[in-house]
Amino acid sequence: MNSRTASLLVTLALSGASTTIPAAAQQVTDRAGEIKLWREQCNDPDVDLRTAYIEQAIETAGATVKRICIRKALESTDADIRNLGLRAALANIQQLAFKTEMPEPLKAAYKKAAGKDKDLKQVDNYYISKIYRVVQNNLVFEIKEGSVTTAQSVWYPLGSISEASDSYKGVATVVGDEVNWTGGASLGVRATCRVTAKIKEGATLEGVLHCNDYWPIPIKAPLL
Repeated sequence: MNSRTASLLVTLALSGASTTIPAAAQQVTDRAGEIKLWREQCNDPDVDLRTAYIEQAIETAGATVKRICIRKALESTDADIRNLGLRAALANIQQLAFKTEMPEPLKAAYKKAAGKDKDLKQVDNYYISKIYRVVQNNLVFEIKEGSVTTAQSVWYPLGSISEASDSYKGVATVVGDEVNWTGGASLGVRATCRVTAKIKEGATLEGVLHCNDYWPIPIKAPLL
């Protein structure tokens, strides 16, 4: 290969690279513009337009835009849009992990029993103590069959088991900005439990887990 041919090949290679880089940059710019437009539309000051844009995003948009618009809905001051956001969030996630707190009455019982082995053992044997030991790190639900239209989904609490089981499940229903679930659970003991949780700041759910007639356990989970 002579020097002239080599020079020509280098020139052609550089020319190809120079056209590829601007093309890629243009794709990024176009995508950023698309995302920005969706962000603005899903925060439109007109409530009806905002609702329509969010509905469209939920039905047709990709994961990134859908997440942005669901978050906008959850953070809305309009009750109907918050309801839409909660229905959409629960229909688009496969798992929900709640952080838990020890119930105040159980804290008081442990404090009272401190330093007394017999009393501590008795508190340890409370059913609520057994339940809390299972969920103290987190309370995980697998979510299936979520529907924006029906506002329902099927939740499977994991607890003492490692995967979803039809023996332990229940239907969750969204009403307003609150979700209510009732079902069986294996949480150290077999129990019938309820979850009642509302949308709070930061697109989170906060509420309680209430099993049988035991003290309710405060719970909190990010939706997105």
